[in-house]
Amino acid sequence: MKIPWNLAIIDLGLQMGSKKIENKTLLNTLEHRGIKGAARAVKLLGVDVRYEIERGETHEKLATKLVEKLDYKLKMTDPILLVASTQTDTVTIPNLARRVATNMKIEGPGHVIQLQTGCTGFVESLGLVNSLLLDANLSQGLILNVDIFSNLISDENWMSAITYSDGASAVAVEKKQQNFGFYDAFHFENSGCISLDLSQHTYSTDGAKTFEFIAREVKRVLERLKSESESNGIQISHIFLNQTNLQVVSFITSLIKNIFPSANVPTNTKTRGNLNSASIPALLYDNLKTCKSMEKSNYSVFLSFGAGLGVTYLAVPNTTFHQIDYR
Repeated sequence: MKIPWNLAIIDLGLQMGSKKIENKTLLNTLEHRGIKGAARAVKLLGVDVRYEIERGETHEKLATKLVEKLDYKLKMTDPILLVASTQTDTVTIPNLARRVATNMKIEGPGHVIQLQTGCTGFVESLGLVNSLLLDANLSQGLILNVDIFSNLISDENWMSAITYSDGASAVAVEKKQQNFGFYDAFHFENSGCISLDLSQHTYSTDGAKTFEFIAREVKRVLERLKSESESNGIQISHIFLNQTNLQVVSFITSLIKNIFPSANVPTNTKTRGNLNSASIPALLYDNLKTCKSMEKSNYSVFLSFGAGLGVTYLAVPNTTFHQIDYR
């Protein structure tokens, strides 16, 4: 779907959980528990380093600390749009978005929205902010993505434990009329394959079912993207996808290369792990120099999928990234 594109990213930041874990150090523990194939699984999933929160770190504290560190200082006396996305923070009143807004000491009118969603959270949030910056006559926005899985995953669910990281991302944007973008319809299947009970602090997922859905739907979505890009005469230079694990990322990359052979597909799975809704912003953060050198006339794509089950994409002009301070 062709849409007006009304924003530029002006700053972004990343706040990981304070505890850095190298997965190779867990192999002895897993093998001592009699888990066969642990070494092979760690290699296939491809996450060498991941992060967990320390005692006292929460969704709110990660997000607030991150906002305070942003180089770009939001104009707190001007109207601001704040959208926070999380899958793992307990549903409360006031919610995470409201609590962070209070901590930011916003003086001007504030439009505060929270999305309770997972891997697709950044794409959904960015699409929403793009629309509201135009329709609500706002000039600036802040997108927060925060997820903490370490306190939800049991020792028995070790394959999930060695892939997920705790962390938060912040993306500051300002209104700037650009060339058009493409926002795909959300493809979903309500049967789901995830069990998440925040009240009981439990999480589990059906990896095989998720992979089956992703393999089918991502291919269809990429074919639609190719059709849209060709009919509108645009070149896709980069595709940023959420980093689940190396096995899935490698599979999706092979699908992309069959359809967009010249597109760059960066990855940071090895060094960040799966940050869920903060995954794509973290990937941008780790590739700032790449963003700076992007050809202005081309487009980049945020491709998002997950255990919801859901798949969607947002294609934006590369000029979206050219106002970021790359110091």
